[in-house]
Amino acid sequence: MSEKNTLIGELETLQTRAEVELAALDGDEALANWKAANLGKNALVMTVFKRLSEAPAEERAHIGQLANQVKRALEAAYEQKAAASRENALAR
Repeated sequence: MSEKNTLIGELETLQTRAEVELAALDGDEALANWKAANLGKNALVMTVFKRLSEAPAEERAHIGQLANQVKRALEAAYEQKAAASRENALAR
């Protein structure tokens, strides 16, 4: 498998796993831990950016764009879950 396919596969797996985990979370502490693990400085999606130099030069832009899309999707999913959590807390 080429490095391109490896990085793309990692990104797709990461996004799916992170979204499933996020959907199952309940509580502010769990959300904070998820955010640190999936969007923090040492998150897996961030390691893909660091590993872009391993990919063929002609594929780096595409993989970088995909990594940005995954990061934005996870950020949006987190914000939506956090907002729902706040609403639930207010409703109690």
